[in-house]
Amino acid sequence: MSDAFILAKLLVILGLMLYFLFRQWDVGLVIFSGALALGALSGRPLPEWGSAFIREVTSRSTLELLGAVLFITTMVELLKEVGSLDKLVKSLSVLLPDRRLSIPIPPAILGLLPMPGGALLSAPMVDTATKDLPLSSEDKAFFNYWFRHLWEYIVPLFPAVLIASSITGIPVRTLLIAQAPFTAGAILAGTLVLMKRLPHRLTVVNSAQDRKLAWKDLGVALWPVALVIIGTIGLGINLLLLLVLAIVLITIVHRPSVEKVKRAFKGGFSLRNILLILGIMGFKRMVEIAGAAPAVYRTLVALHCPPPFMVFIVPMSAGVLTGVTGAAIGITFPLLSPFLMGSAPHLNMVAFAFGASFIGVLLSPFHVCLVLTREYFQAKWGPIYRLLLPSTALIAIIAFLVYTFMPR
Repeated sequence: MSDAFILAKLLVILGLMLYFLFRQWDVGLVIFSGALALGALSGRPLPEWGSAFIREVTSRSTLELLGAVLFITTMVELLKEVGSLDKLVKSLSVLLPDRRLSIPIPPAILGLLPMPGGALLSAPMVDTATKDLPLSSEDKAFFNYWFRHLWEYIVPLFPAVLIASSITGIPVRTLLIAQAPFTAGAILAGTLVLMKRLPHRLTVVNSAQDRKLAWKDLGVALWPVALVIIGTIGLGINLLLLLVLAIVLITIVHRPSVEKVKRAFKGGFSLRNILLILGIMGFKRMVEIAGAAPAVYRTLVALHCPPPFMVFIVPMSAGVLTGVTGAAIGITFPLLSPFLMGSAPHLNMVAFAFGASFIGVLLSPFHVCLVLTREYFQAKWGPIYRLLLPSTALIAIIAFLVYTFMPR
């Protein structure tokens, strides 16, 4: 089968997937269906590609990834049910001594939790903190949106990191450490905008008793997240084990009702999450079955496209078009596997591609957090993008530095 024919089928399937994503279909259902369609059009008999699909979605690595994502979502749902997120919001409003900090810190802290549309939770806090400050609606929208998305490069609670690790075979801890420069760059970019808009200190005074109670509430709210992050990055403990432990400890400490626990598990073990992970891993295997990755590689080589250019543009484009980091990585990493891995994973190239994916997601008009933030502050698209573009440009510069100077 010629490369042109393989690529034509692939482009048709990807085009249909993007069409249904534009129509607001569930991303998990779209990717799962796309994987099956790619298998059906692979030119292999049904028993061959069907059994390969089943083996992939029931493999140990896929089930470990699925378990991690489901238990992460369950932990976040349980924290909401026991009121930890409410305590987090209230404590932050008391603890911040400089009003400028009350703008980035709430979305940054809440951004540690992977909640779809979670920027809407911190938006009222940013709105309250900026009521009498000389900031436009677009400034407020940018701060709430940008500072929420500092951590997806380096926190093991985010599915995108786990998906990238599962596809490439690079350990989660190794990938997180390699991507730390992106988070540093994101903090710097947001801080530069904040200091330009509000260059002078704005002091807030709260009583010692109020601050003491707020620190206690903050600790109660964040210890499960700290347990998972420190255990994974600092100690190298299995993520799934830490998540189960965190959920058990939350239940013991807070003693939620059976109904609250049921709601948390129902929200965590959703069909959407299951289809997303199984679809991504199945899509990866069907790309292999269809011979799509070698065909993409040979075509790009024939067109004399520099590998770094393609490894940046393709994931970034997928990020813009989907607005979901895990989806962008799940679709493009298998196609780019000859560049990302070769005979062994290239850590610099994988981190480079991950950064590109997330730049696309940050710029995507389909990103739920961006849409909700813009609507909440009634901001205009143009001025928001005038702040987003230079900020993401700094991340892009860091991505190229990571690619150039990080050992493979």
